[in-house]
Amino acid sequence: MINKNVPLFEEEYGMFDYDWLLKVTENRNVILMEPTVVRYIDGHNLSLQGYYRQIDYELIKKKLGNNQKAINRLNGTQGRYLYFVQNWKGARYFFAQSNKSWKNVLYYITSYVPGIREIIIKQFRVFG
Repeated sequence: MINKNVPLFEEEYGMFDYDWLLKVTENRNVILMEPTVVRYIDGHNLSLQGYYRQIDYELIKKKLGNNQKAINRLNGTQGRYLYFVQNWKGARYFFAQSNKSWKNVLYYITSYVPGIREIIIKQFRVFG
């Protein structure tokens, strides 16, 4: 159990943060408990909702500070999310700001080619 005086990250930001969990449990004895309930979600995957993704991106970027290498990777992740939801202009913006891995470059190039980009989304694990 966690002390009630610990800030409730999930309740405040609407998502779970593993860095927060590591800080809360640092230098403490922790046991793993099996879930007592199974939660079935009816509706859309939270990580694919635009509002959630924007908040998540901003919070992570803020936490990264001036770590440009990590920010570049974060931009690649955001670009792949936008590619997956077929926001081509947004995806290209973030790919241009990301590390220049061969995958990001190919995603960037194929974002201009209708038909191919949809095949890539169906055939490859672009995001998630």
